[in-house]
Amino acid sequence: MKILAIDPDEHVLRAIATAFELQRPGTTLIPARTAEAGLTRFLEDEPDVVILEIALPDKNGFLVVKELRSISDIPIVVLTGRADDRDLIEALDLGADHYIVKPLGHMELLAKVNAVLRRWEPMTGSNGLGEFVAGDLRVSFHERRVTLRGEQVSLTALEYKLLYHLVRNAGRVVPHRALVNRVWGDEGEARGLELRTLVLRLRMKIEPTRDSPSLIQNYRGLGYRFQPPRDPRPMEDRVADARRGTARS
Repeated sequence: MKILAIDPDEHVLRAIATAFELQRPGTTLIPARTAEAGLTRFLEDEPDVVILEIALPDKNGFLVVKELRSISDIPIVVLTGRADDRDLIEALDLGADHYIVKPLGHMELLAKVNAVLRRWEPMTGSNGLGEFVAGDLRVSFHERRVTLRGEQVSLTALEYKLLYHLVRNAGRVVPHRALVNRVWGDEGEARGLELRTLVLRLRMKIEPTRDSPSLIQNYRGLGYRFQPPRDPRPMEDRVADARRGTARS
C-alpha cells in the first residue's frame, strides 16, 4: 500500500511513517511538505490513500481536497490542528472521507485510514474497480453494468455517477453539496432540485420496492445514504459462508 502524506511538519511525516511501519509493514510513505509537491507526487506515484494537512504553506488544504476530487475518488483523510466543526463540515462537503484533529495519535490514525480503506476496497482490486452487491442489486464497475434481479438496468451517465458515489460511501450519509460537486463538478445550492430529481429517477430504477425505497435513504437537511439490505439468513449460515470465502456483501 502507498500513502501520500502532505504536511509541512517533518515530525508529523515521521510519525505517520512510524505508525504504518509498526502496524502495516510494507507500506510505502510518499512525503510532501507543500500542496504543489503533494499534487505532483499524487500524479506520479498513484497512492492508495492521501493524508492531508489543511494548513499548508502554499495553498489552502480545502482547495487540495477539491482538486483531488476533480480527478480521483481516492480515500482522503484530513488533518488539522483546529477542533472546529466548520472545518469538518467543509472538508466532508468537498469530498474528504475522514478527519483527525492533532495532536496525532497513532492508533486513531490507523483506525481511520483502515476505515476508509474498508469502504473503498470492496469496489477495487488489482485490476481496478470491481463489483458491489446489495441484495438483488449488482454493480460491476469494471463493465459499468448494473443489474437488478439479474436484469440489466439502463442508467444515464449522471444516474451512474450518483450511484457510484453513494455506493462508494455505503453506510454513511453523503452531504448534498458533496454529491452535487461529485456528480456535476460544481458548487452551490442551484442544483438542489436537480439532485432530488436525479435521486428519484435512480430510486425508480434500482429500488427493490419502488413504492417504499430502502436502499437510498434521505436525511433531511443533511444528505443521502446508501444502505445495503441486511442479510436475512441465520448467523450460523452467514458465518459458515464467510469461512468458505463466499459471504455476500
